[in-house]
Amino acid sequence: MAIYNLIFIFIFLISFVSVFVKINKYYSLCIFFILLIFGVLRYKIGMDYESYEEIFDTIFNRPMSISEVADVYIEPGYGIAMSCLKYVGLDKIGLFAVHMIISLYFTNKAILKYSYNPFISWLIFYGVYYANLFFNGIRQGLFIAIIMYLLPLLLQKEKITLTFFKVLVLSFFLGFFVHKTALVLPFLYLLGLFDFSLQNKFILLGASMIWAFAGIGNVLIQLGGLAFVKDAGYLGVVDFYTQNETFGAEIKLLSVSVLHRLLILILALYFSKFQSSNIIFKKMVNIYFWGIVIYFLLTPLGYMLATRVSMNLKVFDVLLIPYFLIFLKEYPFKILGLILVSAWSFAVMLTNFYMPGNYPYYIPYRTIFSK
Repeated sequence: MAIYNLIFIFIFLISFVSVFVKINKYYSLCIFFILLIFGVLRYKIGMDYESYEEIFDTIFNRPMSISEVADVYIEPGYGIAMSCLKYVGLDKIGLFAVHMIISLYFTNKAILKYSYNPFISWLIFYGVYYANLFFNGIRQGLFIAIIMYLLPLLLQKEKITLTFFKVLVLSFFLGFFVHKTALVLPFLYLLGLFDFSLQNKFILLGASMIWAFAGIGNVLIQLGGLAFVKDAGYLGVVDFYTQNETFGAEIKLLSVSVLHRLLILILALYFSKFQSSNIIFKKMVNIYFWGIVIYFLLTPLGYMLATRVSMNLKVFDVLLIPYFLIFLKEYPFKILGLILVSAWSFAVMLTNFYMPGNYPYYIPYRTIFSK
């Protein structure tokens, strides 16, 4: 556990200094390389590590055809790409390294381009998302890293028709080569174009919460004959991850995961109305807003589905939260804000590691040299 804490402390100290003095953004490359080496050298660290080892073992050491990849039950392009990498000499460790390099590359680009304070963004990302996205859910983590950089960029384009065509092409490309959830990208792009008034956003948010927590969604799903979606799709995923069928079966209004997302959204919506809020911040607030609405709308179909889909947009809090410090004028308040953010990020990291059943997948940290 010590290595995780040391990295967190290192990023925290840089973040603390950045509150007082302007640090060249390219110093974030130092954090990038630390996390890159940390991830590339890991061995059997992460809940999905062994399942990906099996995938990589199943893939041939020569370029595979689509029909051959179909027997592996992964995205066709992904299997073909991995087989080509194995053909040129990469082993399993090399394939894990490729995932980590590309994922962190796009994460770094997004943080440098959109964050008010890249070092606080890294602090949040490391504690809340790093292990969950890049040690687990490796393909979806790669897709999320890509859209974290590309989606705000695409929403700035003025020619909507042409941009939407590019989004469609990108969606099918990523869905074929990375992860099937990429097929929701056109839907996410179209939602991001709708930026309602603050009042209408709160009305829609309230309606989605009523749908999720008042039982209305469950009733309509039963009446619509869609219960099989929850039973077949959701419980199938649960069985894959755990023997406990109650695992994440319900999302509660007063749960920490819901409350902290609502708090971040309310603060973001409030600050987005300030004249000092730039257009990038406002677009990311709108993206985050739709992520939470989707999360609530999907909750009647199960925790796993709601989390998996909304995670594509939830990660934008990495870029949003540092903007909050702009509005804290005095240094004592900035320091307090940083401490609160750090405590939250560190608590999430510990929760993920010490959650029942998770601990052995992360601790002790092992490297490829100790296998």
